[in-house]
Amino acid sequence: GAPADLDEHLEAQTAEAFEAPEQFVVHAFLHCLARWRQSGLDQGKQEKVFRETSAALMQIRKMLEGGAFPPDSVEKLKKVCDHLFAHEYVLANQAYLDICIGRKTWHSDVPS
Repeated sequence: GAPADLDEHLEAQTAEAFEAPEQFVVHAFLHCLARWRQSGLDQGKQEKVFRETSAALMQIRKMLEGGAFPPDSVEKLKKVCDHLFAHEYVLANQAYLDICIGRKTWHSDVPS
């Protein structure tokens, strides 16, 4: 199921509201999950996906709160969340891709 404190994250807060970037990233992830649940799209066929996503985010939360992510990785996640909250979706996607594949051109290793 959903985390017990999910409703506390329904209202988006900026990074400045938190003492550490890890706390902001956790809030941003839980905010997205809370909005998903609020939309009602977590029911029916999507209920399993919502539960699986909740479980995965709880693992990430535990790692963030436990300091398991290096500071540069936390900053990259924070950048994605900053762009999402600013509704800068193209920039958020670029920041996400930077996390996934780095700055190299993805097709540079694809044989032609």
